[in-house]
Amino acid sequence: MADRHGTALPLLIFISMFQPSLSDTLTCTSSVSTINLNPSTDPYKTYKYPATGLYPRTTTCKWLFQATDASSRITFEVTSIYVDCGDTLKFHDGTSSSASAIGSSVCCSSSSSCGSSKPPATTTGNSLFLQLDSDGTDNSYETGFTVTVVVGKDESNCSASGTFNVNLASTLTLTSPQFPDKYPISRNCTYTYTYSNGNVQFEFIYMKVELYSGTCFDSVEIFNGSSTSSPLIAKVCGDTVPAQNIFTSSGTSLTIKFSSDGQETKTGFLARVTPVDQTAVSSSVTTGSSSSAYITTTINNAGTTGTNEPSTVNDSSTTTETSTQQQYETSGNVEKESTTKVINLQSTTIKDNNSPFIADSTDSNGGVIAAGVTVALVVIALFVAGGVILFKKKKKRSIDIYD
Repeated sequence: MADRHGTALPLLIFISMFQPSLSDTLTCTSSVSTINLNPSTDPYKTYKYPATGLYPRTTTCKWLFQATDASSRITFEVTSIYVDCGDTLKFHDGTSSSASAIGSSVCCSSSSSCGSSKPPATTTGNSLFLQLDSDGTDNSYETGFTVTVVVGKDESNCSASGTFNVNLASTLTLTSPQFPDKYPISRNCTYTYTYSNGNVQFEFIYMKVELYSGTCFDSVEIFNGSSTSSPLIAKVCGDTVPAQNIFTSSGTSLTIKFSSDGQETKTGFLARVTPVDQTAVSSSVTTGSSSSAYITTTINNAGTTGTNEPSTVNDSSTTTETSTQQQYETSGNVEKESTTKVINLQSTTIKDNNSPFIADSTDSNGGVIAAGVTVALVVIALFVAGGVILFKKKKKRSIDIYD
């Protein structure tokens, strides 16, 4: 995308307005209900109580949210509060109601004042205890509450602004400073990840970085190379993971820069950084939907983004799984889209689009000709030497192989 003078212009993308977290319903039993939170597989989730209708009268409900990683903490935000102030809804920084309370009881006094939210708060440890006590009266608006929890730990290695170089050997987690608590003001953290055997892939898992009136006051910037002078792939901010949540370098390095200004801060972000072998076959990547996320993507870069879901094609001679990767590349100021099809067979034969030509394992004619010429040469050599060879023809998928 360019203006009439040929200058590359930013591509601005607004995303839909709903948080892509999974939602569960809390249940109320006579004992404490424990909800285990795994920061590796489920770093954030939304829970609602009750599923429908009004919560019961004269009832005590207890829930214990606990991170499976003892070094993790829990940030929680209560929304859609429809708990009457004659009842009590309290949060505690520990494993029971005897632990320190986090704030006062959450409630509303009338239907007109209900539906509000409680600002996010963070535990000091890996446990959060929640208790609801209802009295003997009910009101038509007593439909409960919703709570969203974010679990994790600070994996920024950025206690002060700085630049960090990382040689990737396996998948790493990157977060904003102080995650899952609010990141500090005026912080600049730059990371250059390098994988000498291939490319570097960056995937957003959680995102809540300050966006106001269409401007990223705080942001995560992704550069296609070894420094912030490399081409800018994207500048991301907002309250949720963008739909385009995976970015891959075109070379061996990818640089990430997190910046916060001197005012409002939020929970921050969580991402995974993965080394990708150049010879590896791309598998499908599902990109999440998002809410109020904002991406500024500069067009003049050569980075790639996520892939489509694979489709399975059944043929009379072979079963083929096709994964189509959409690569968004540029040449000068003109954006182009190229499609690479990667074919997986049940055998170890794989067509590599970047390798010199070899007979395609799905092309039976090419396979027969290549194999036939080889066999003919062997037979002639043996015949001249006076030898006798017995051979049999054996069909292997769509390539004819003689042995």
